[in-house]
Amino acid sequence: MFRETQFWNDFRDQEHEFYRRQSEGIERCRRGFCWLHKLRLATDGAHCLFDTERGHRVRFAGEVFRVVLERFGVQSDGDEVSQEAFFVTLVPSHSHFVTSDEPDALPIHALRQWVSSALRNFSYVGMIEPAYFVNVGLGPFEGTRLISWHAHLLVWGCSRRELSLAIRRINRREEPLFPGAKVALSKRVEDRELGETLAYVLKSPTNQYTASPRRDPRRARPDAAAEIDPDGLRSRILTAMEPLQPTRCRIRKSEMSGLNLVRLFRVMWEVRLDHLLIAGGDGSELRKTIVDRLPRPRQRHRASRSR
Repeated sequence: MFRETQFWNDFRDQEHEFYRRQSEGIERCRRGFCWLHKLRLATDGAHCLFDTERGHRVRFAGEVFRVVLERFGVQSDGDEVSQEAFFVTLVPSHSHFVTSDEPDALPIHALRQWVSSALRNFSYVGMIEPAYFVNVGLGPFEGTRLISWHAHLLVWGCSRRELSLAIRRINRREEPLFPGAKVALSKRVEDRELGETLAYVLKSPTNQYTASPRRDPRRARPDAAAEIDPDGLRSRILTAMEPLQPTRCRIRKSEMSGLNLVRLFRVMWEVRLDHLLIAGGDGSELRKTIVDRLPRPRQRHRASRSR
């Protein structure tokens, strides 16, 4: 059984550590009477995203592991998959999918539709995830905190060439979030790596990010003047150096601080995991099976902000 595998044990330990750190952050905020002291820490059965006590994401992930691994004929560490699969990440940059850390609405439904359009005729299952940028030092987002909503997917039922063509088409059509980045990335899931790949797709968002420009070395302006040396044998360019627009972006990640864990909790507290679970093609049946096995969620406290 997959519950006896190393990748499942590592995933479970990582999630429990995440819940512990988040609980400590929430408790510190409560004791400090900060702006979160009125936050309702609601839970919602196995669908709750950030449950700090019972590890609902672990139970949710258990259902996903069971259904997907059975689909690929994997029962234990070392088993080879019955079908070629790929790990795909999609990071759209449209304003719908980049929000502040205090958004009026979450773009979950819109991102699900975007992924469905981008991977039409492909079979996939995966999760929508927020990437929390705590400091952005370039572009229209400079000096802000923002959340980039993206998707991690397991894709199958296609050849490597077919998927590569689709990935190139997406990257040609869509502008990246930051200079030099890619909207779509893909990687073949090697034999015996399916469990680790699923663990990455299903993990809680535990990292925070910063983005800063990576500029080219200084170069001459087009209108620079030329001066002939006294010996007349060589010339050099006299330049008045000026800042250049960044051509690439440097993204750094680190473990999310306790306060930022609570900030992200504030954004996501009413989101259910089945809303973040997305699928297409043959994966739609897997998603239906997973959702049907989950406990029925309790009544909502207020209308969802998903858009």
